[in-house]
Amino acid sequence: DPVSVIDKISKIINIGGYLYITATPNGQSFAFDVYREKWNLFSVDHVHFFSVKHLNDIMKKYGFRLVSHHYQYEETPYANPEMDFKKIKKDISLIESGNKSLVNSSVPFLGSMITAVWKFEGDKGR
Repeated sequence: DPVSVIDKISKIINIGGYLYITATPNGQSFAFDVYREKWNLFSVDHVHFFSVKHLNDIMKKYGFRLVSHHYQYEETPYANPEMDFKKIKKDISLIESGNKSLVNSSVPFLGSMITAVWKFEGDKGR
């Protein structure tokens, strides 16, 4: 339960401390919308899919302020923009023509993974 984890962290982190979350699948990414259950980052074990907004809404309740966020892609070894754009374009055509079964799985794509940093500024209930 991610909310209970954030609650626990808010009780032990120092005011002014930073919380860094990385490699979190973005449930509001373009690739998620296109592929859904065929999205490479989809897993039946992965119960929650977050967006920066959703994560930030949770964090603010526990006294955290968003400092920075980034969507890793081009700096990863998985990025191949030209091929990835061609594949997702082809897959969208297959899906729109009713041939989703011909789509194997998603490609690495812009906006799919979240990295974010929050600063703990204090929780009134602490």
